[in-house]
Amino acid sequence: MVERWSMLRAAAAASGVFSLPEETSGFCNFTKETAATNPAFAWLRCDGEDVDDCASFLRSHKILTRSGAHFGADPRYVRVSMLDRDDAFDIFVRRLSSLH
Repeated sequence: MVERWSMLRAAAAASGVFSLPEETSGFCNFTKETAATNPAFAWLRCDGEDVDDCASFLRSHKILTRSGAHFGADPRYVRVSMLDRDDAFDIFVRRLSSLH
């Protein structure tokens, strides 16, 4: 999961069109250490001025996501599953990083 988050962060940065929330960490009571969190879902924001609906914008580029509107959030956000098969996730990251 750490590798996937790293790939997604790099793709979002490369595109210049998307942003992700800042990386967070939490204290693990089992190991007694602070560790970065790597959730199963990512909230991706479309920062393009002409994009009001991020899910529709991504769908037009053959990227399927869940609109933030389904979760009570702004439609400029989408929820991305980090749990897809390796080949599907790789295609997603490649397509995302190619958008400018």
